[in-house]
Amino acid sequence: MGYIEREKRRRANKRKKRIIGGVLFFILIVVIFWVMQKNKEIILEKNVYTNTYNTHFFLFKDIGYVKLQDFSIDDLAIEEGQKSNGYLKLTKEPMTLDQNFLSEQIGTIDQTINEKYFENWPSIIDEIKTNYVGMAKVKTQFGQEERDRKIFLVNSVQFMGSDEKTLKEKKKIYTELQGDQTRNITLSGLHLPSSGYVFSTLNNMEKVVSQSALPFINTSFLENASKIERQDETALKVVNNDHIFAAFAMPGDGIISGEAEMKALKNQHSADYEIKTRSDYYHFLVRRVDYLRDYPTISFSTDHYDYSAYFVDVLENEENENDEKIVVLLIKDYVNVFAKEIMIQPDIYLEKEDAYILPQSCIDKRDNKTYVQVLEKGTFPESYEVEVKTTLQGKAILSLDSELNRKLSPGMVIKVYP
Repeated sequence: MGYIEREKRRRANKRKKRIIGGVLFFILIVVIFWVMQKNKEIILEKNVYTNTYNTHFFLFKDIGYVKLQDFSIDDLAIEEGQKSNGYLKLTKEPMTLDQNFLSEQIGTIDQTINEKYFENWPSIIDEIKTNYVGMAKVKTQFGQEERDRKIFLVNSVQFMGSDEKTLKEKKKIYTELQGDQTRNITLSGLHLPSSGYVFSTLNNMEKVVSQSALPFINTSFLENASKIERQDETALKVVNNDHIFAAFAMPGDGIISGEAEMKALKNQHSADYEIKTRSDYYHFLVRRVDYLRDYPTISFSTDHYDYSAYFVDVLENEENENDEKIVVLLIKDYVNVFAKEIMIQPDIYLEKEDAYILPQSCIDKRDNKTYVQVLEKGTFPESYEVEVKTTLQGKAILSLDSELNRKLSPGMVIKVYP
């Protein structure tokens, strides 16, 4: 065999060894990757699971208002938005009440009584809904009759929930306030809320989205409320500083933490105190703060700040369209923050709870049950049955509200399936 032949054979053997070595290296990598995947594991940690919902959030305030002749913000004796008690003089000088305003309020009460709206307050809400587009231009509607009707609807909301006797008592108050004499302007003297934050403007949306309307609303009302005119007019307005109700619509099958607890408390108080209507129920919660403190809370975030409110009601009935429900909250601790607001769009934490959050591939499904494999040194893997609350973006959420999941503990080593 010549030199050339030997050299060719040597080079061929070298190539063959190189190919075999490459194949063996590839097989080794695959085996290592398979072993690593097979033995992949995570250490269990407790996390906080949040289910966030962003939507329009309406603030139903308890407000009172009157109009004064030739009144402006410069007439206020206190800074706008400042809290006042019932006896503090609110204007620098005595002033005269606007007689047209008083006559309009008396006329609204008379019409409410004559048309017996006090026997069917929801009909006011229904009629307002059909007039929302027009209410964006209450001041510019053609036709005096149509314009007067819309003004009546807006003004009547403040009296919603009142019976005939109460309406007549309110009419008497307005009648006694009539007259062109000047007077000291105080909350108690005008029969307004006994304390609250004082402002110099008011708009139609604020009149309609008010606490008096809340017991009678439905999802269609909330869908259209933002269309109401928000152009300010001059008036002396006070926002009750004790509380603000809030409401928002959400899918009817949506889950909210504490809903079952809230419903149980509502049913208990309604039975114990013979509460028949939503109006009475909301007034009860305002008066009985000792009971309110037992209700679950819902957190929400706006302008980079977190707040919380008591979860006090959910409205689920045939009037709510699109399979939606209305969640009602009661704000007690941040009234000054929201006293000027009517509608905001926060992130609402429908669910916020302790949970284990695992890769979905940790879950082993067998016989209609779900398990995780817990690894311990020197022992075989042990199956723990768990309850998966939901899956989200490849993660399995194991709520610690579940008794099954409480058998796990932080620090356990969980197998991850390839």
